[in-house]
Amino acid sequence: MRLDGALIALDADARASLSRRDLSSEAVAIGERLSERSEGAAANGARASDESCHKAIGDAALRESESRFRHLADAMPQLVWTALGDGTVDYYNCRFQEYSGIDQLPDGSFIWAPVVHPDDLEKTVAAWSTAVTTGEEYFCEHRVQRGDGSWRWHVSRAVPQKGEDGAVVRWFGTATDIHPVKMAEDELRQEQEQLRIALDVAKLGNWSWDQRSRLLQLSPRSREIFGLSPSCVASWATQRSLILPEDLATVSQAIADPSAEGRELRFECRIRRPSGSQARISVRGLLQRDQSDQLVEGSGIVRDITEDAQVEAQRSLLLHELNHRVKNTLAVVQGISSQTFRGNVDTETARREFERRIAALSRAHDLLTASNWNATNLSEIIADQIGVYHTSDRLDIDGRDMKIRPKIAVSLALALHELFTNATKYGALSNETGRVSVRWSVDQEKRTFVLIWQESRGPVVAPPSKRGFGSRLIERALAGELGGRAEMEFREDGLRCTIAAPASALAPPPLEGEG
Repeated sequence: MRLDGALIALDADARASLSRRDLSSEAVAIGERLSERSEGAAANGARASDESCHKAIGDAALRESESRFRHLADAMPQLVWTALGDGTVDYYNCRFQEYSGIDQLPDGSFIWAPVVHPDDLEKTVAAWSTAVTTGEEYFCEHRVQRGDGSWRWHVSRAVPQKGEDGAVVRWFGTATDIHPVKMAEDELRQEQEQLRIALDVAKLGNWSWDQRSRLLQLSPRSREIFGLSPSCVASWATQRSLILPEDLATVSQAIADPSAEGRELRFECRIRRPSGSQARISVRGLLQRDQSDQLVEGSGIVRDITEDAQVEAQRSLLLHELNHRVKNTLAVVQGISSQTFRGNVDTETARREFERRIAALSRAHDLLTASNWNATNLSEIIADQIGVYHTSDRLDIDGRDMKIRPKIAVSLALALHELFTNATKYGALSNETGRVSVRWSVDQEKRTFVLIWQESRGPVVAPPSKRGFGSRLIERALAGELGGRAEMEFREDGLRCTIAAPASALAPPPLEGEG
């Protein structure tokens, strides 16, 4: 068996047998001449003449049939071919030769394999071999090469003509150009793939609904959002059961009157998944209505906006907190300014003090920013305010580190700044021998925090004639902030400052879920 044809199928009407009245004038003339023969001829001669007559008529009819078939095949836009029962292609219409540029071989056959795309050749040969072996109709989609070297998609079909014994005696086939359809299918697949990628990147699910079936078609992502398994049959009833009762009215109103145009649908609602978890979703789509304004079908997207809602709530909280902090900061700056320039003071001296105090406030804010304004370590507040003296052997710092809530951290930083500034200007750090001790502890039984600033070996200390900014800040503002007490003792051997407050006033609030 030779598989060397272009694999094409011919319509049934092209294979219909011709009637006797379709015979050519040649066949009619032969018949008339035979009827004029002598009636007295011998019987054997008459029989021979009859056989010759019938043969001539049959040959003429066959030639006429073949001629009509070729004219019909050449008139068709498809590539038309025929093959013997064993699969040997013995005819192509002129369209094939014009398309491929391949001519008939000297033995009358055609070689078709070179015009089939290499990637499609294996499946083409397999399909044709199966058809020839089984006698079933042949079908295959493949690319066929033009004479200019380009490839175009064709669908090839062939049907068998069988003899009385059921064996295939001939194949009739066509190859139809379906290249535009294939290109449109490829373009559609690419668009669908791009849409799928876009939906995946945006974490969107898509849905469609049909009034006739009353079923919802949900993409895998949509089912994930709603918490539905792949086998769960989705309908409006199932989706409605997931919506929280408080949001049902909003959803129903959106569906009943989707928009001014009557088509667009959009709403947000909360759902409770079958697992029990809750989510907030956003639904967008287009609804189709009939002339009586009844819903017919709809399609659209769904997105899980639970995180978005949480981010928005966090943003609102942060804005509120920022507004609160800005107001507090401005109040602190106003207080520093008011106290620094209070009374009859030298303007230049007051300006320098004001700048130092604002710088101390700024450093405290930097620490809190680094900790995302949650809480900061007491040791870092002390080290930041005393600067280079932190590593000096003239300072003795002792205490178990602890977290301080933001608002208290700012007040405590300003208080330590005032103590340190006073020590360097007038106290223990103003000479070469003075020392400063900073110690703190928490009494777990009494739940009381105590911090003691003790100066020694400095100049003789005498109580001031009036309270300055630092004293007022510590004894009034800080004590009030802590809900405790702050005392300044101006002893001869050195200043002693005691700050005592409930431990709960300094510690940050417990995180969610902590006891």
